[in-house]
Amino acid sequence: MIDAKQQGLAKSIGLSNFNEQMIDRIIDNGLEVPAVLQVEINLNLQQPELLQYCKDKNIVVMGFTPFGSLFYGKAKPDAPPPRVDDPSLVEIAKKYNKTVPQIALRYLIELGVVPIPKSLTKSRIEQNIDVFDFKLTEEERTLLKSFDKGYRTIPQLKWLDHPFYPFKKST
Repeated sequence: MIDAKQQGLAKSIGLSNFNEQMIDRIIDNGLEVPAVLQVEINLNLQQPELLQYCKDKNIVVMGFTPFGSLFYGKAKPDAPPPRVDDPSLVEIAKKYNKTVPQIALRYLIELGVVPIPKSLTKSRIEQNIDVFDFKLTEEERTLLKSFDKGYRTIPQLKWLDHPFYPFKKST
């Protein structure tokens, strides 16, 4: 990727599913600080230490799976709340005349994350971008922060036994 950038074939270099130690290894070996890190970020997996690390290193965090387990059809049986009909989230959404997914996206944006929601429906794509005309209160952010359970919607088990497994192993 460094060669591609030097040849003008890429403007910047990013990473996916790296943790702080892995990024440090790249930097410590004299390689370029990545411009972006793409990781799972949602209400159940907020990764505040990684977000702070990236902010300190001027690395943009792009969050995949920003809705996590909000939708019943996507939530595994062991997934912690909230769901899209959580009364506290519905109340916040009504206050701003938004949907619960829009509240989740706005929260991630206020954390400094660039969320990348997946949708094939035009109306939902339009809703996903319509999150810049309001700001959450401190009380609302505190409530949303309380949903962080370190739960991965997309567990990366294929690397579990690798010596550089990038995530905390649950016991």
